[in-house]
Amino acid sequence: MLGNEHAVRSIFVETFLMGEKMGHPVVLFDEYVKLCTEWFLTAGAEDSVVVSINDEVIAYAFVCTDFGPFDEWTRRESRRLAARVIGRAITFRLDRESRLFWWTRTRDAIRIVRARRSTGAECAQVHMNILQSYRDGSVALLLRDTVDAICERKGVRHWVGEVNSFDGVRRNALARLVGEVINERENLTASRLLGRRVVRLTVRRLVRGPA
Repeated sequence: MLGNEHAVRSIFVETFLMGEKMGHPVVLFDEYVKLCTEWFLTAGAEDSVVVSINDEVIAYAFVCTDFGPFDEWTRRESRRLAARVIGRAITFRLDRESRLFWWTRTRDAIRIVRARRSTGAECAQVHMNILQSYRDGSVALLLRDTVDAICERKGVRHWVGEVNSFDGVRRNALARLVGEVINERENLTASRLLGRRVVRLTVRRLVRGPA
């Protein structure tokens, strides 16, 4: 992961809206990107991987198996970012689109935290992103198997990931190629920005280990 930080952040931004560009700049969006990626690029980098083709990073996977340090870091940095957003809001330095973004993103974050609590402490949390032009399935399967290997090394039997889908149309493919779809809820931020319903599918995978 060392040396690929910029490429990983660029993929995060490019895939944030399922490959679509945001129609309006969001105040402090760079800080949001940092909140979502920084821990995995520093303290959690040991369990983070990238996929490269011809020296171009085309995908990454973040894996978290130790929630104590991650949760502590996330709480601290979330409070800092919230303070900055609120400070902008009360001094009228947030435009309407930015206010709506932070409102829906906060509601999404609360939903994600609640859903994660129901998956069990024994589950690793996984975040994957792949550039749109490489989403033919092969890269996703490579990342899936790499995450399996990381979890096996850590002694973790299950991992949980989330996939955005228009109206949940990828549900059957996820169930076939990854594991059980255990939760389905609307991605409020993506739905508003894209103008159509986007569903966040949560999938749980059993790490079977070598035969």
